[in-house]
Amino acid sequence: NSELVQKFVDAGFNGIELYTAAEGPNSYNNFRDIVPNSSLLPIKSIHAPIAFTLDGKSANFNLVREDKVADKSLEVLAQVARFAERHGCEEVTIHSWFTDPPYEISKSEAHQNMAKNLAKIKNDLGNVRILAEVSPLVLWGWPTWFHKQTVMVTPEDYKELFAEGDKHGLKLGWDADIDHMYRTALFMQFYGRNGEEYFKQVQEVIKKGKEAEFREDVCKKFLEFYNGDKKRAQQIANTFVTEMLTKLNDRIGHMSVTGADFVLDQSLEYNEGMSFEHMPVGYKGKLVARNYTQNYKPIESKVMHVEDQIDPLVYLKHAEDKPLILEFSSREPPVQQRKDYDFFEQAVAQKKLLEGKLEVYPSFNY
Repeated sequence: NSELVQKFVDAGFNGIELYTAAEGPNSYNNFRDIVPNSSLLPIKSIHAPIAFTLDGKSANFNLVREDKVADKSLEVLAQVARFAERHGCEEVTIHSWFTDPPYEISKSEAHQNMAKNLAKIKNDLGNVRILAEVSPLVLWGWPTWFHKQTVMVTPEDYKELFAEGDKHGLKLGWDADIDHMYRTALFMQFYGRNGEEYFKQVQEVIKKGKEAEFREDVCKKFLEFYNGDKKRAQQIANTFVTEMLTKLNDRIGHMSVTGADFVLDQSLEYNEGMSFEHMPVGYKGKLVARNYTQNYKPIESKVMHVEDQIDPLVYLKHAEDKPLILEFSSREPPVQQRKDYDFFEQAVAQKKLLEGKLEVYPSFNY
């Protein structure tokens, strides 16, 4: 609302990122209604929709093939890009790249297809730069996604995509999502660099119809691995985040900064509810665990103590003049029916925390 926008302006924030849907009240077609006073708090970045309706069913944004899913993804993205240009926004973030079943096509083929597909709407993109968000390595995170392969994982993956984009005259960049890199680093350490062995096991498990048991077992083992030595987990994550930010620094559009924690509790199912993604930077306190059923309906089953495990100094060393986007959940209806903290207060607290660590970086942006 207008009052909240003014509060952010008064607190020293100079822009927002819009996270959009393809349809409904949060769609890119309704930005004027949901973002009043945009001249005071301009749209600096737009996150394109991650899903849409296709043939009467929900489909995920995906450019790894040349098919009707990619065609619909491009149609939505072209509209968002045109909207962005009309509102003076120079970057649009996209994500969700899966191959299903895994290894049906190679990563190289997926990257080539992504660049070729984006080139089809080059004229629609205009001066808007497309940023590839770091999507976490998808293993056990969601009930029906544990067998899908994320094709954008390592620095080499992104370099290959950028090189393919260059061939088509596309200046592609990336959204350095810190939490997603954090989780990916730990998954890769546990399952192997790209999870090949894990996916081989999954294929056998699917044939035997033992998905639920397998998923619960690997989730439990992962969480025990993580929680068994938090210092080791931090070192693993810090090394990977540093590698990504160093090797791909010149392509960073912005950094999405957020807190994260993994918590092991035997009373909850082992799924996304155990990963406290998009919690505030530096947060320590109680949060309601998001425990999901097979149809993605969240169950507020337990209040748990969590602590942000990500050291901001690791990524801030590479911030330079890169804008930072505070990406954390509002924990407000209708997205999540609870309120663990005040959204505005947490935004200001994170801003102050990061500013305190960046006193030697006068070029820092928000």
